[in-house]
Amino acid sequence: MLVPYDPSKSLQKFFEDDFFSPFFSSNRQWPRTNVRETDNEVIVDMELPGMKADDISVSAKGKVLRIKGETKEEQKEQKEDYYRREFKRGYCQRTIGLPSRVKGAKAKAKYEDGILTVTLPKEEEDKDDGVEIKVEK
Repeated sequence: MLVPYDPSKSLQKFFEDDFFSPFFSSNRQWPRTNVRETDNEVIVDMELPGMKADDISVSAKGKVLRIKGETKEEQKEQKEDYYRREFKRGYCQRTIGLPSRVKGAKAKAKYEDGILTVTLPKEEEDKDDGVEIKVEK
């Protein structure tokens, strides 16, 4: 099957892969995230520097985790202009596919030192190991 050419995707790829790669790390997702799994839970750590716990919302259902956050600009009177300003301000959202189904209602989230840690208990998988089904003639 022939896929039609989409110039917007090529331009996006250029800016993500080619244009900025010498200046930024290879991890282009923001905020940066680690997902790990134990026998009983999935644990997600996300960098959210400069935020307050009240500015972060977390939701989980099935195998999907959604995290939204916002850093707000402080309203200070400033008499100096910035020469360089690299602190990210504004809204971020990240949807993460999880390796296992989780119990969203029993999840816990903790925000400390710019790191959000979400601990999600796994749903128990179906205990049925399956059976041999005879095909009739």
